Amino acid sequence: MTDKIKITFLTPNLDTTSSIMATFGIEIVSMNMFLAKLKFIKKKGGGYYVAPPSEEYTDPKTGEKKWANFWWFGDKSSGFFQSEVQKALKEYCNEKGLQRIYED
Repeated sequence: MTDKIKITFLTPNLDTTSSIMATFGIEIVSMNMFLAKLKFIKKKGGGYYVAPPSEEYTDPKTGEKKWANFWWFGDKSSGFFQSEVQKALKEYCNEKGLQRIYED
C-alpha cells in the first residue's frame, strides 16, 4: 500500500448509472491529515477524478445555482494529489475485491 496516502473508508455507490463510483476518506500520512467525503468520479471522456466535498450555493450576482469545493489543491500539487490518491484507491480496491469501483 502506498505510504503517502491511506484510504480510511470507502462506500461504493450502488447506483450503477451514476458517474460517482464511491465516497471515501483518506489520510495524508506525512501530514497526519485526514480528509473525508471525497468522491471518486468516472469521467465521461474516460479516466477518473478525485473530487473534494462540495456544496451547492446561489450566486448572489446572477441567481444561478453553482457548486463550490470545500478545499482544493493548486496547480503545483493537484496532479500529484490525483495520482497518489488514485494509486491508493486502486490498491485498496484490489485488496478488497471492489473491481466495479475502479474499472480499467
